Amino acid sequence: MLLRKILGRALSLCLSVMLLTACFTASAAEVTLQIEYVPITSYGFVADTFNGVEAKYNPWGKNYDCGELLRRYYKELYGLDIALYGNRPHVVNNEDYDFVLVTEPQAGDAMFASAWARRRSTCHWAIAKVVDVEGNTITVFEQNWRGGGKAGVGRQIPYENNCYDFYRLTYKGGEALTLQQRVAQNDAMERENLARIAEEERILAVQEARQQVVALCQEYRQKALSVANA
Repeated sequence: MLLRKILGRALSLCLSVMLLTACFTASAAEVTLQIEYVPITSYGFVADTFNGVEAKYNPWGKNYDCGELLRRYYKELYGLDIALYGNRPHVVNNEDYDFVLVTEPQAGDAMFASAWARRRSTCHWAIAKVVDVEGNTITVFEQNWRGGGKAGVGRQIPYENNCYDFYRLTYKGGEALTLQQRVAQNDAMERENLARIAEEERILAVQEARQQVVALCQEYRQKALSVANA
């Protein structure tokens, strides 16, 4: 009887371990399909760029961390201050902007993977640089990805079954424009306003000219009638 109880408990424990192992392996760990490592030759070494923003490394000493790139990316491109907490990015200086979780990532989306999801000791922040749905790959723009004292560049991960959550910056629930795009949009609106004002002034000038012609015609007609009646 005692043996049966021991065997039953052992079997139950084994099943629990198997279930936990299955759950653990069901979620994707950090998988790298392809990567290139380049030597870090100087302080502030630029290993990669995306939309004019640089991924930087130092050969030794204090390094640029992965979150620093994310904060700098959205500051330089959108003029926004970003805080990273609660496993997601947050806009802290403009309530019209927000990050929303998406299931179909695009280039420019923020990426986050927890330490548990990565099966590593730390979490990781990055930005999707190239999304190839047909090729099932996402090329990552990131910092603080090292190997053998070198900087990792052009790392590719699977599009499906990766360990990252993706967050898209939105403006009032719609598309978020970069500073450059907003300047271009404002310039286009200003050109449209100037063109509209010029057209209104042209129409007004034509109307005034017509009124002057009518007035002159009436004046000449009155003079002609006066001469005829004299």
